[in-house]
Amino acid sequence: MRIALFHWDDGERRGLAEQLRTWGHEVISGFTTTEGLRRTAPDAFVISLRRLPEDGRETARTLRRRPWAQELPLFFTDGDPEVVDALQDEFPGVRFVTWDALESELDDGGPFTVEDM
Repeated sequence: MRIALFHWDDGERRGLAEQLRTWGHEVISGFTTTEGLRRTAPDAFVISLRRLPEDGRETARTLRRRPWAQELPLFFTDGDPEVVDALQDEFPGVRFVTWDALESELDDGGPFTVEDM
């Protein structure tokens, strides 16, 4: 699966990307526009809430406004429980998982559709 990874610390992002690769996924990150992201043709989005959760929220809002991205699965990982609760209300159908549970979620019958979420 080709995963677009969002995390706001370069060193940590590289480590998270490497872990996704060891799970057998292709990782894309470092894009600067949603058009550039669209051209990479991701199968899913993973947004880490470990750092700058408000940036994660804005990224998810931006993605959900793009017709090409609305049907793709989006995963939020980790984050403060209060932040996660607020995001669950704002983003119904998005999967919220810990990083440790992400591997099984990604491997759990993907590719996903909106009906699966």
